Amino acid sequence: MERDYPVGHPAASDYRGEPYTPPRAPFSEDFAPGHPARDGKNISALDSPDGMRAAHNEHRQNLAELAAIGSLRPLIDDQTGQPIPLSPYQLAHVYAVRKGLSPENANDVTRTFHLDPMPERPATPEARALSGIEQCTLYLIKLGYTPERAKELLDKYGEPEVRGDMLADVGR
Repeated sequence: MERDYPVGHPAASDYRGEPYTPPRAPFSEDFAPGHPARDGKNISALDSPDGMRAAHNEHRQNLAELAAIGSLRPLIDDQTGQPIPLSPYQLAHVYAVRKGLSPENANDVTRTFHLDPMPERPATPEARALSGIEQCTLYLIKLGYTPERAKELLDKYGEPEVRGDMLADVGR
């Protein structure tokens, strides 16, 4: 026998007054009732352009982690062509100085990356803390480089090169 309406439909000839829930069309809702993503629960802040921008702006790279996994290019001695054996923390510090950080920011890097603090010396009026560039120079001097050679290597990787790159990129 062919039916005019589904069973339980109020217009059906055998309707007995029970509540009727129409069958769900698959295209009428995003998720079925009871699904954990129903009623917009599958939306996050990243699903909007502003949310993506905010997430991108909040993203930070940890230089020490990048150095530890080998993502930072090692400091190369241009005379021998060999990488200079710096620890990941030292390499991260060199990169922080390379980007031209102020001494205050370099101190923040020292704290963040748990670099060895400068040894405490007796308080004298002429005593001062070493700058980030001086600390990076000392890393290379401890590896056997002369102070002049260490300064030359850091100048090669240092702020003048970065500024030159930035000026070259302005016309792009």
